[in-house]
Amino acid sequence: MESPETTNGEGSGFSSAIVFVEVKTRSADNYPGEWAIGPAKKRRMVLLAQRMARKNGWRGRKLRIDVVVVVIHPDQRTPIIRHHPNAVSL
Repeated sequence: MESPETTNGEGSGFSSAIVFVEVKTRSADNYPGEWAIGPAKKRRMVLLAQRMARKNGWRGRKLRIDVVVVVIHPDQRTPIIRHHPNAVSL
């Protein structure tokens, strides 16, 4: 499933960005998943995105790193999903 935050790059009205997504899952929200992405993790994510762009010939393409946090509370039927576009600067 695509949303305006994702892309297929085929002129469908979606952005032509290549999006890397870090997903963090938690069973409770007492330690938010966003907190698990510190400076060292951000540096690794940027280096990986840049390396993949070079290797795959994505020169000139916009790159973006998003973070998605999924919180699954044991007493709730529906998970809480938080999407943070451009969460890590390239």
